[in-house]
Amino acid sequence: ALSDGSLVAVSKDLVEEMPTQSQVPILEMALSADENTLACFTKRGHVEIFDVVGKNCIAVIDTKTQKQPNQLIWCGLRALVLVWNTIGMFFVNVDSKSVHRLGFRPKGDAVYLVEEIDSTRI
Repeated sequence: ALSDGSLVAVSKDLVEEMPTQSQVPILEMALSADENTLACFTKRGHVEIFDVVGKNCIAVIDTKTQKQPNQLIWCGLRALVLVWNTIGMFFVNVDSKSVHRLGFRPKGDAVYLVEEIDSTRI
């Protein structure tokens, strides 16, 4: 994130500046497997979803926590998984803009998420 609140999105052939929706610092970022969508976790606890090609914000989703996640990764192309060692694991649906807490709470640093093309490995 730049000092003026804008976001620099980097893809193989693209370096463009896009304004963030909330104009607050970005704490965590994840680029989708097809490199068309960028997810940003902001200091306010929002996940902002950007269309890199169209250069616009397509969704803002409130996670209800401002604590930075230990991991933020894509689960396929339309969902995200976030994990906090102290809070638990959340599934974010980009299309419905919904957040679902998964019935799993990691103990310490024992959990690591791995992004797959169509899923997430725990």
